[in-house]
Amino acid sequence: MESKKFEVAMKELNAIVKSLENDDIALEEAIENFKVGMTLAKQCHVKLSEIEKSVHKIINNEGQIVDHILGE
Repeated sequence: MESKKFEVAMKELNAIVKSLENDDIALEEAIENFKVGMTLAKQCHVKLSEIEKSVHKIINNEGQIVDHILGE
């Protein structure tokens, strides 16, 4: 499965969760949806981790700039 934008993956993941909560879904379809959902959840986790690293890097860089300006 190709990587999707975070927002698209989350919408699809939410739709899968709703379909799995539906009692009328066939077992085979539920298992397939679960597999796809797990892949989407992993993609979302990876993207969030990457974003978190970027945010920490920005904060650290900005802190160093502020410290330099303030002469600390």
